[in-house]
Amino acid sequence: PIRPNPALDTRGKVRFDMDLETKDLVFSSDGLDSSFCRARVRGSARVDRTVDMEIDGEIKDVAEARAFTSLILATRFDFAEIRGQGTADIKIAGDYATPRVTIDFFCLPGGFDRFDAASVEGSLDITGTDVLGRFRVDDPDMKGEIGLKVEGLRAEADIRMIQGTVEKILPRLDIPLPLRGTAEGTFRL
Repeated sequence: PIRPNPALDTRGKVRFDMDLETKDLVFSSDGLDSSFCRARVRGSARVDRTVDMEIDGEIKDVAEARAFTSLILATRFDFAEIRGQGTADIKIAGDYATPRVTIDFFCLPGGFDRFDAASVEGSLDITGTDVLGRFRVDDPDMKGEIGLKVEGLRAEADIRMIQGTVEKILPRLDIPLPLRGTAEGTFRL
């Protein structure tokens, strides 16, 4: 279960320098630790104008990190549940109220919506509620690449399956066919 405010669980030394006249803020930490991550943080902001931040490190709980990011950015992400653990390099830049967030990550294991995989490597580009993602999945039941595009309430996924176990994948796609074996191919959802 996700705690109501995961920001309260963050520990570690942070250096802050702020010019109260210009509202310029510079901050850094070599070791923030929380229930969902252990990370290095570097950044600057002109309060209420721009932000430029980089966070990199170990993600202990992807679902909780998503909740924290939603809280910090005051944005609700309408795409399906993500989960897992791994490493990430996150950049937050642009307009203070609606920054662009880019994430390069490796999860071991990782999951999205109805799918779980032994490992997932990929990138996400988030602007407001729009999301673009590219993922490489490696699992005994599926190997392939996935492209994700979310615009508002509309979501699309392009799946290029290099190899997949049909009896494991089709039920997750709500396709009730009694097929068994391995397959390859492309799917658009």
